[in-house]
Amino acid sequence: MTKVSLVLIFTVCLGSVSTLKAEDKNKFQPTKPIMNDIGETVYRLLPYVVNEGRFVDPKNDPELRVLLKKLSENVEKAKHAVQVGVEPFVYSRDVLRGHVREVNRVFTHGNKSYARWMLQSMFNICSSCHTQLGTESSWARALEPNTKWASDFDQAEFFFATRDYSKAFELYDKMIRGYPGNKLTTLQLETAFERQAAYFVKVKRTPQNGVDYMAKLQTASQVPEFLQNNAKAWAGLFRDWSKEKPVDLRAMNEAQFRKYVEEQLAPGLWDKLIDASEPRVITYLKVSTVLGDYLQTHPNTKLKAQIFLWLARCDRALNNNFFYSLADIYLRECIMRFSDSPVAVKCYEEYETSTMAAYSGSAGSFVPDEVNRELKRLKALVDKKQPKKE
Repeated sequence: MTKVSLVLIFTVCLGSVSTLKAEDKNKFQPTKPIMNDIGETVYRLLPYVVNEGRFVDPKNDPELRVLLKKLSENVEKAKHAVQVGVEPFVYSRDVLRGHVREVNRVFTHGNKSYARWMLQSMFNICSSCHTQLGTESSWARALEPNTKWASDFDQAEFFFATRDYSKAFELYDKMIRGYPGNKLTTLQLETAFERQAAYFVKVKRTPQNGVDYMAKLQTASQVPEFLQNNAKAWAGLFRDWSKEKPVDLRAMNEAQFRKYVEEQLAPGLWDKLIDASEPRVITYLKVSTVLGDYLQTHPNTKLKAQIFLWLARCDRALNNNFFYSLADIYLRECIMRFSDSPVAVKCYEEYETSTMAAYSGSAGSFVPDEVNRELKRLKALVDKKQPKKE
């Protein structure tokens, strides 16, 4: 499934679970004021984002230029915020900064429709950070009554993006039950299923509730069969998870954690359900959440290179269904920061494969010179740091 164009509100990461040391925190600014500034700017952009006519109307150019510039300035400030200055949030932050710069560039060059689409698509970048926090916020409900939504789906995505997950859950559930009479597209329906799965895995972390809910969806006769089968597989994975003993990541040494992750990633019965289009979604969501948690509780772990590789594989397997893909970001981080690790070799191999695939099509492959140069630079970096073979 491709990334869905959504009404974007990419705002507050308000909770604080930072693992920075006290002396390191002095180098950063509080997260909340910065994110509030971003939220205010986005709210002012919202009337244009939800209405393409207003966004492309030349008379609105001056206002949009001011807002987009302010948005870019506010996002740049985020690199100094405590919460987004720690792993794994830093990677979502860096992708967001680059994305906003590109929105400004595209708008300045006159491609307004594409700039608007980019603003909408940024939802996934924000959610990759917000859902890792696992906390909720209802601040956006005060803004919502003043907004005219293009669809119920956009309204639900608004609440999911602003971390009002409970409200979003209600709306997604209503849309699923109202299908197909509500004219929801199949892609939007699939996204609604996936958001509900993410709610129980990454936000609530309550597998038994996931079992109960997915059991209902697998018998929802009004939805396509492949989604019923997805729900069946997900219910099975939630059930297996509910039977596991709670794990204390803080007490785990690196060998124990490696074994735990490898066991979690090993395909099980429900992962192999051939009638489901995305049977392993719960597995990858769960593992990516645990990996993020481990990075926060063990910021100096020697497993970082391996964790980046695992994160990239989970992210790639989810195929952008849920959030903006950070797979290549994780792989580059593995290569650049841990080039002397044997894991860096695997990271480079997967990064090269992904990059080459991005420039391949029915007409063959065409890799730009600058991309080839970058691949050679990264490979040389890894080769230089690896132990020489006898």
